[in-house]
Amino acid sequence: MKYKVVKEFDSLKKGDILENSKEDSEIFSFEEETDTKYKYISYSKSIIDDLVAGKYLTLIEVEDECDCECICDCLKDKICLAIDEIDSLLEQYEADNKTVHEKFADNEIPYCAVVEADTVHKNLEKVLTHIKNILEDVNE
Repeated sequence: MKYKVVKEFDSLKKGDILENSKEDSEIFSFEEETDTKYKYISYSKSIIDDLVAGKYLTLIEVEDECDCECICDCLKDKICLAIDEIDSLLEQYEADNKTVHEKFADNEIPYCAVVEADTVHKNLEKVLTHIKNILEDVNE
């Protein structure tokens, strides 16, 4: 991803380009070297988002060097990874909720804590399952 400066800020001027760091996809940087000076500035993705919202930067559409099939494969891999992560979270939340019920059975925590845990678990399960279903539909 690349962002173009459309309104001057910091020491950047109109037309300067901030590019994605190759080492960290959440960092964007500008680098300029002349005979007399060297300028390097980097920003995190959250700051970039704020600068875009403030109309200091605009996203530049960059054509991928990769073909459509490659992009589709990359997206499918990422979707599968997200689905696996959701499954892991659902298992962890289920185990955590089971622990809460066991502690209640041993009189270690009050009933109100069980009700709260059940509510949170149910809501998280609904949201994650919904997102997982959407991702699975897209990935077919």
